[in-house]
Amino acid sequence: KMTASNEWQYLCAAHRKPQDCAAIDYMMHTIDGSTALLANAKHFASRTEVPPANAKYFQSMARRLYRIFAHVFYHHRQIFDDIEAEMHLCARFSHFVMKFKLMSPSMLLV
Repeated sequence: KMTASNEWQYLCAAHRKPQDCAAIDYMMHTIDGSTALLANAKHFASRTEVPPANAKYFQSMARRLYRIFAHVFYHHRQIFDDIEAEMHLCARFSHFVMKFKLMSPSMLLV
């Protein structure tokens, strides 16, 4: 199951009706869905401009991607620490979502 700590369980939105998925499937669905959305010329025809009406997609995408960090932090801590020590990916992503107000600070679990 896709969880972060014992308090948070996430349903996968890649299905018609959100449902439980194994964590690895949730991660793949989230990354594939985010990639497909960003590559969709209907929503993002330009690589340099985002139509104001389509900016709404970023908040949902940011939340779902952040859940991957939270899951790895709580359930695979050594892997999280090793990657974060080298890449600072979660820290950079968290800074990005705060800078552009894509998530509220209360949603940052890591």
